[in-house]
Amino acid sequence: MKTVPDTDEVVHEPDQAFVESTNVWAFMQAYGIEDYDELVERTCTDVDGVDESGVEWFWDELVDYLDVEFYEDYDTVRDDTEGPQFSDWYPGGKINIAHNTLDRHAAVDSEKRNKVACIWESEDGEVREVTYHELHRQANKVANYLESVGVDTGDTVGLYMPMVPEVISILYGCFKVGAVAVPIFSGFGVDATATRIADSECSVLFTGDGFQRRGGEIFLKGAADDAIEEAGHVEHTVVFDRFGTREAQRASETRAGSEATREQSDEESETEVPWVDERDEWWADAVESQDDAYDTKELPSDQESMLLYSSGTTGKPKGIVHTHAGVQMQTAKEIHFGFDQKPSDRFFWVSDIGWMMGPWTLIGNHTFGGTIFMYEGAPDHPEPDRFWEMIERHKLTTFGISPTAIRALRKYDDEWVEKHDLSSLRLLGSTGEPWDPESWMWFYEKVGGSEAPIINISGGTEICGCFLMPMPTEPLKPCSLGGPGLGMNIDIVNAQGESVADAHERGFLVARDSCPSMTKSLWEGDERYLNTYWSTFENPPMWDHGDWAQKGRRRLLVPPRPRRRRTQRGRTESRPRRSRRRTHRTRVGEPSRRRRRPRRDDGNRRRRLRRPRRRRRRDRRVARRTAHARRRGVGQAVPPPRGTVRRRVPEDAVGEDYPSRYLLAVSG
Repeated sequence: MKTVPDTDEVVHEPDQAFVESTNVWAFMQAYGIEDYDELVERTCTDVDGVDESGVEWFWDELVDYLDVEFYEDYDTVRDDTEGPQFSDWYPGGKINIAHNTLDRHAAVDSEKRNKVACIWESEDGEVREVTYHELHRQANKVANYLESVGVDTGDTVGLYMPMVPEVISILYGCFKVGAVAVPIFSGFGVDATATRIADSECSVLFTGDGFQRRGGEIFLKGAADDAIEEAGHVEHTVVFDRFGTREAQRASETRAGSEATREQSDEESETEVPWVDERDEWWADAVESQDDAYDTKELPSDQESMLLYSSGTTGKPKGIVHTHAGVQMQTAKEIHFGFDQKPSDRFFWVSDIGWMMGPWTLIGNHTFGGTIFMYEGAPDHPEPDRFWEMIERHKLTTFGISPTAIRALRKYDDEWVEKHDLSSLRLLGSTGEPWDPESWMWFYEKVGGSEAPIINISGGTEICGCFLMPMPTEPLKPCSLGGPGLGMNIDIVNAQGESVADAHERGFLVARDSCPSMTKSLWEGDERYLNTYWSTFENPPMWDHGDWAQKGRRRLLVPPRPRRRRTQRGRTESRPRRSRRRTHRTRVGEPSRRRRRPRRDDGNRRRRLRRPRRRRRRDRRVARRTAHARRRGVGQAVPPPRGTVRRRVPEDAVGEDYPSRYLLAVSG
C-alpha cells in the first residue's frame, strides 16, 4: 500500500525567477513591501507609523492599481456608521460591473475588441469562440429585451441555464439594466429550483431546452416549467435552443393534418419542448431580434448585482445579496494576485453558473480582458482523458477543479494523463471541500508536473470570494491553505474571542473586519443574517464563518473543518478509497433510532450512523423514493441506475458538492 504523503512537508517551493514574474511581486515592489508577512500585515491591519497600511488603505489603493473604473468617484472608501455588519463600501460612487468586464474592452478603439472572451466546447466536440465585441452586442440585446418586458433596476431575473456562452451575455445584460441576476444550478431538480424562484420572486427566467451529459440529452425545460408552476411569479420564460428543437417544433406545427403527418407528429411529440404560449419565447425570437446598442446604467456602488443562494445544507437556502462594487473589487483582486492573471492566459474552472465560482470566474477574468474556457459535459466522457485532452488542445494555462472531481479522475490509469502535454498549465486551483493527501499529490504531480502550484482557496458564497488564499509566490504543503487573502482581516479565536492563531491552536475562523464583497444581509432580511454570522462574537463584533481552523508552522493553515452541518466530502470519500477493494464509492448513513447515545460535554447527544443494508432483491419502495428524489431534488445531471439505489456519492457535480440532504434522500 502506498505511503500517505506527509502534510507537514513543503513539496512546492517556487524559484526566484517565477516569483519575480508574478503580479503580487510587482505590487510588493511598488509599495516597498519586503516579504509575504509584511504584505499580509500591511493589507489586513493598521501598522503603527505606516500610513500605507490597513484594510481601507488597501481597498482604496486597489481601485487605481487594478484599473477598475467608476463613473463617479466615491466620497470615502467605507462608511461604518452602522457597524461592520452593514459596512457601506465606496459610498457616493457610481459603477457597473458590465462596464469594467465588457463595455470598455469592446469599445471601437480598444485593442481587446476582437480578442476572444470565451472558448466553449460541447461534449460532442463542437467549439465556439466569442469575442468581446460579439459578447458586447449580445449582452446589449439581452438588456434591451429585459427593458421591453418591464424589468427595471432592482428587479430579479433567474438564470436556469445550460453552460453555453449565452449565459455570459445574460449575466452581463442583467448588470447593464441594473437587474439582480439569480443564477440557479442547472443540475437542480424541481423543488430546489422552485425554492429559489419563489424566494427571489423573479418575473423573468432564462432557461434552455437542455444540455448534453454522457452522450445523452438532459432536458431542462420540463423541470423549469414544473418549478414555475410550484413557485409562481415568472411571467416571461426565454428558452435557449440548444438542441435545434425550435425549428423542428415549428415545422411540426405547420404541417397539414394528414394521417401520415399525424403519425409523424406523434413520434416527434416525444422530443418536443413543453410550451406555454402566453409565457414562453425562444431565445432567437425574444433576444436576437433586439437592437444591439444599449447605454449601460450608472449604478450606486451598493446596488445589488447578484442574488446567490447557498446550497441549503444548514436549512433553507440563504439568498445572499451582492453589490456591483463589492463583487467587482473582490473577484478582480483574487484573479490578479492569487491566480496571477496574464494577458495571454486561458482560464478554465470547472463549475456551473449556479455556483459562486461561475460568476467569480467570468467577472474576475473579464475585468482584465482575459479569456475563459467553458465546457458543457462530463469530465470523463467519451474517454477518461477528456479534460487533459482539452487542456492540451486549447493550451489552457489555469485549471481549477474540486477535490471530488480529482478523486473521480484519479481512479483511472495514470497513462490517461501522461499521454498529454500539459505544460501550458501555469497554475492549478481548487476549492469547495478539504483535500485528502493522496489526491492532492496526484493533482500536483500528474497534472501540474510538480511545477504548477495548487492555489487552494477557502471562502464562501457570502463574500463571493476567499477568506484564505495562498499567493503563488509562497511554498506549499499538501492540502494546506494559505494565510488571509489580501485585505481580509482573518483570525482564529477561542470561545472567548481571544486570538489563538499564533499558539497554533484550533479555534473559530472569524473575520475581524468587513470587506467590500461581504454581504450586508440576506434577501429574506437581517434577522437570519445577524444570527448566522454575527451573533457568536458581539463585543467586538466579528464575522463567524462556521469553520474550525488552525494555523500551521509555515504560515500555512490546516484545512478548516466545518462546524455547522456540512458534508465533509474529503473524509467520507478518501477513507474507502484507501481500501484495495473499494476504489470508487462510499456509503451514506442515516441517524440510528435504535440506541440512545450518551451526551457529550456540550450537551448534544452523540449520533450513530447505520449503514444501508445490502439486498439482493430490489426494494420497490426505496426505488420509488430514489426516483422521486432524483426528479424533485437532485435533478437529472447525475441520474442513478434505473431501479437501483445509488450508493456512490454523485461526482459529476464538479463545481460544488450536492447538499447532504439530497444524498440522504436516496440512501434509503
